[in-house]
Amino acid sequence: MKKKYVKRTIGILSLVLCLTIGFFLAQTFWLRQIDNNDMRLRGLYLEDPDSLEMIVLGSSEVYNDYAAPEAYRLYGFTSYPFAFETNPVTLWKYELTEILKTQHPKVLLVEVNGCVYDDELLHKYAAIRYLADSMKLSRNKIDLVNDLGTDSAMSYYVPLIKYHGKWKSKPNLDLLNIYKDGHCRLRGTFSHTVIKPTGEERDLSGETGTLPLDPLAEERLNEFMDLAEASGIEHVVFCRFPHQVIDDRSYNQYLRNNRVAEIVQARGFDYIDFSAVQGELGLDKTADWYDGEHLNARGQQKFSAYLGKVLSERYGLGNRDLTEKQRAEWEDSADLIGYYFRYFDQYMAANPDNQDTGDNLRDGLRTLRAIAAIKAAEQG
Repeated sequence: MKKKYVKRTIGILSLVLCLTIGFFLAQTFWLRQIDNNDMRLRGLYLEDPDSLEMIVLGSSEVYNDYAAPEAYRLYGFTSYPFAFETNPVTLWKYELTEILKTQHPKVLLVEVNGCVYDDELLHKYAAIRYLADSMKLSRNKIDLVNDLGTDSAMSYYVPLIKYHGKWKSKPNLDLLNIYKDGHCRLRGTFSHTVIKPTGEERDLSGETGTLPLDPLAEERLNEFMDLAEASGIEHVVFCRFPHQVIDDRSYNQYLRNNRVAEIVQARGFDYIDFSAVQGELGLDKTADWYDGEHLNARGQQKFSAYLGKVLSERYGLGNRDLTEKQRAEWEDSADLIGYYFRYFDQYMAANPDNQDTGDNLRDGLRTLRAIAAIKAAEQG
């Protein structure tokens, strides 16, 4: 009788364990929002601790314009884009806290577009979700949910509550694949497979005007700078990635960015306006842009080379010791990025109507398989 009871108990515990594991796997790799933002943010956890010399924090400009493997290929420094769509300054302190759990980069580069948003974007629900859903359970995540969460708190800790309807959809294996590889092989790189020529740019010669930031944005920017000063990061650098000023909206953003520059420089931080050097970058408005705020892969390749050169020269990047395994993985990423850029060119040549199909390049299985096919064809 006793043996029967023990056997039944073991059976029940085994069933509970299997259901628990199944529940965890389902809400981690299937019943959740899996897109380029989620994969990029979760990919930071997969990078070896203290293996990154630079982290770039910001919004969609960051992952559209900068390819970390290209900077490694050209200048030998490791980096990663901790960036997601519409990333407002209201979230930055939580992001820096999360970064510092595993990485202590020599340079933290902060793209400041998230400071120029209005009140609606500063509280954008989707942005809060992108960050919270990617974070591991911690005091930092609890603080984020308590401070800014708008759904039931439990839905941030158990994504299945929010995304249970996804059981009807085909499983997305992209996230599972980066866990299998142990890292994002393209290191969070993303590009739109389309070219959108933009309008005439305004002449900003001698323009030094500013517009005030939203009061909350300025308050949160100062909060973030306090944390950055206390972080121990050697170089915290604020910047603006290339943007075209083609209408009133982009002009007003330009003036607010000028205000950001005043604020951060008054606190002693470096500020670099990469919009001011577009001539040196050689960007072609008929071929290198997705829209006035984001580069496509051709522009991304140019800007990554320029940014990597500026930062390696100014801040001495490229000197972090890597293990043999880490170096091999980064060499793989550097190899892949060349095929990534060639794939973009081939894709555009095969799509002469230049239609935005939404078939974007990212750390997904489709892109990696397409790149592998090009590599195999070139190697015979």
